Amino acid sequence: MENLRWDMMTEELLDCLSEFWKEFYDQCTTGNAYKVPFLRHDYGQQQWESVGRIIAFGWTREKYLLVKITPVILEQAGFGQVKSDVVENFLKYTPESERSVFQSWQSDFSSVGQEELIEILDNYSCRRMPTATNVNEILQEPAHKTLVQEPAYVIEQWAKILSITGKSFQDLAKSIVFPQEMNVHQKDIQKYLSTYVRNADLQHLSLFLRFCTGSDVFLGKRILLDFTKIEGFLRRSVAHTCSCVLELSVYYDGYPDFCAEMNKV
Repeated sequence: MENLRWDMMTEELLDCLSEFWKEFYDQCTTGNAYKVPFLRHDYGQQQWESVGRIIAFGWTREKYLLVKITPVILEQAGFGQVKSDVVENFLKYTPESERSVFQSWQSDFSSVGQEELIEILDNYSCRRMPTATNVNEILQEPAHKTLVQEPAYVIEQWAKILSITGKSFQDLAKSIVFPQEMNVHQKDIQKYLSTYVRNADLQHLSLFLRFCTGSDVFLGKRILLDFTKIEGFLRRSVAHTCSCVLELSVYYDGYPDFCAEMNKV
């Protein structure tokens, strides 16, 4: 009966958190796939600190990970530095129509309408002339301005709370359970996976979590690791989300090979 009551409390709490963040995204953020908080006349230091406390509470109590807030912002607030690709974050923040233009510019400058591209850049107060070779250099400017400079006050207030619990975002690594007895090759994969999770930014942690458990919300579940001997073109990582079992091949040429494949899946 106590377990049932606790499960009901947890479910109610998750519903409450989900409803709060839905309202927050609608009323306090801008952006497309990724959201960025904007300053409001009725939100001061106290209100933004309170939001930071809700972020910290959701994570420490229920391992509730915010997957829509731009990872750059959470990293800056929680760790004091940005680990994610700022331009990649920015592209997911922009509207679909703008993102397609920017991505076309990255892949084939000749296919982009110059007037449209310049107009979009002008909307972000970027006056530099785009060329086929300066795409990443130019996109760094509106990306940093939009994701770091403009929400700087919000980041400052959140950092007061999240800098204390920021390292707990890495608790995901502690939830991975390895077999008690492993051979040399299996121990290598253990090292690769532990390194991957420790070094991953919030975006990749979220994707890894979804791949292993089927959910963006980390509820302290144990992820059980098992090994296979699949190699060559058939080699692949397999996740059983119902039982939270991750199957990894023991055949990798090294950590870079392992990291590249994990990022793809």
